[in-house]
Amino acid sequence: MKVALQLYSVREDTAADFSGTLVQIAALGYEGVEFAGYGGLSADAMVRLLTRLGLEACGSHVGLEALENDFDAQVAYAKAIGCRYLVCPWAPVATKEDVLALAVRLSAVGKKVRAQGLVLGYHNHAHELFAVGADGTTGLDLLYDSVSADDLKIEADTHWLQRGKQNPKAFLRRYAGRVPLIHLKDMAASGESDAPVGEGVMDIRGIWDAAVGAGAEWAIVEMDTPSLVGIALGFTNLRKMGLAR
Repeated sequence: MKVALQLYSVREDTAADFSGTLVQIAALGYEGVEFAGYGGLSADAMVRLLTRLGLEACGSHVGLEALENDFDAQVAYAKAIGCRYLVCPWAPVATKEDVLALAVRLSAVGKKVRAQGLVLGYHNHAHELFAVGADGTTGLDLLYDSVSADDLKIEADTHWLQRGKQNPKAFLRRYAGRVPLIHLKDMAASGESDAPVGEGVMDIRGIWDAAVGAGAEWAIVEMDTPSLVGIALGFTNLRKMGLAR
């Protein structure tokens, strides 16, 4: 499994100097980046930058409305930079009906994305983890049960799963074969905020092993609290664990 960085983790740095920040990310040893916006760069300029730095475009967070209303441009840019995964980063759901309505939208977009040779994913937080059944089924489970696995893959944010009282390792085992991407984001001892990978209370090695067993291709380091220092420390810790190259 390769290691990338979700650029949301360094959004203040990329806002000031997008290209210079990617230079620093590559120097740390990250193999790829997941986009949360393209810094105003054209696709050609992005290709040149990624090629020069030896970084892969492992995915891109694109809002559902943008995928619905600006589909051709979003797909064209992703194809141009060699980005296979387009990921819906968030959706407002609070009820079973909300989830079913979201499933219809994601299914429609997912079919179009797949027809273009790309893959649509959904990135969870904790708000989808409300119970919808007495058997422990959550809104997130309902979402994935309601959309064909061919049309919607899973980007499992392991931090938010744990924040939502779910076992990340069990989740990854349950959805093995459907989880090409995971987010690695550690948790502070308080359980209420994030921490650099390897500096918190989450079982990073166990989650990594479960992800590998589930067939994940990329472990994507993320911090909600933007910190270039934090993502550097996280990568160093992954190397010490023997998980990053």
